[in-house]
Amino acid sequence: MSEFLQRPHGGPGIQAIVYDANGDKILGRGSGFNWQDNFEYYPVPEWGVTGINEYVAGKMTGSGNMNTFCIASINDALPRRNNFVNAGPYMIQEVVADGFQNAGTIINQFNNVYITAHGQNMNETGLITKNITLLYSERLPGEDVQGVSYPEGDDS
Repeated sequence: MSEFLQRPHGGPGIQAIVYDANGDKILGRGSGFNWQDNFEYYPVPEWGVTGINEYVAGKMTGSGNMNTFCIASINDALPRRNNFVNAGPYMIQEVVADGFQNAGTIINQFNNVYITAHGQNMNETGLITKNITLLYSERLPGEDVQGVSYPEGDDS
């Protein structure tokens, strides 16, 4: 297994890029990206048993949020009242950022992404930022993305 897969990576070295349904990049700058895979499990209650002994698997969904800057082109590309029903799906690729070793390597790809909310933070002394909340139906680790392989060898 590559050294690349076995070491931690710092936030500045990773970038999240959002693509619209046409494959056009709509967002590539930001300051944070948090996500989680959510797995449903249902208890199987049975007569004569005082506890749950079995669970059945349900569905998998994913959710997350992204912090970015309030830039007019990003603001204009996000869903709003007159188009949110038809907005999406989007695709997000979490990649090693330009200027870092192994730049462009995909860490995760999020498919069938829908933006469920976005808002803005403004104060008198800092940048105006946007917060984007999202749902996705599939997360593929970089190795599972078609045509992608992690670099091998010593990349320290």
